[in-house]
Amino acid sequence: MFRDDESLKVDLSIVDEEQRFGVEQRAHFEKQGSHYIAMTATPIPVTCAQTLLSYYRTYRLTKCFTDKTFSGELVMDHEGRRKVFEQIKRNIATKRQTIIICPLTIDSESMAEFKSVETLYHSLSEYFGDESFSYIHSKLPSEHNQKALQAMHSKESTILVASTAVEVGIDINNVEQLIIFHPER
Repeated sequence: MFRDDESLKVDLSIVDEEQRFGVEQRAHFEKQGSHYIAMTATPIPVTCAQTLLSYYRTYRLTKCFTDKTFSGELVMDHEGRRKVFEQIKRNIATKRQTIIICPLTIDSESMAEFKSVETLYHSLSEYFGDESFSYIHSKLPSEHNQKALQAMHSKESTILVASTAVEVGIDINNVEQLIIFHPER
């Protein structure tokens, strides 16, 4: 951000995805007396520790600034999973765009109870026998991810299975539902 101009004076910096904002950049702005706001939905451990130690003042947003409504339910049992699958089936039938988040990018033997993005994508596509699924994650070539996102934008794809990579700047206006598998992860 300030690599080309060390004299850059910023009065306020607002950072999302704090782990991508370097220690040097934060120190530079703090030294200048800049105000610093870190926003996150999934704080990294160091941010949690700094917050608990009163390094940061915390503010909680209580108002949603969008017309969309999202509802969530922690699915823990077979009945809950059945309800989610019924909802996915309805979404496919009505072309209601949905993003499904998985905790893993790739399969892991140490976390065998969780499905990766590609495994869940293949399972759901096969189960529903539908072509309107696409998937993305950070380890795929950017061309693949761009094609999948374009399919969502053009409504060619109804369901997007993704890792938490979707937190980083994905803007798909038509998405009406977000389903998170294993939100505790």
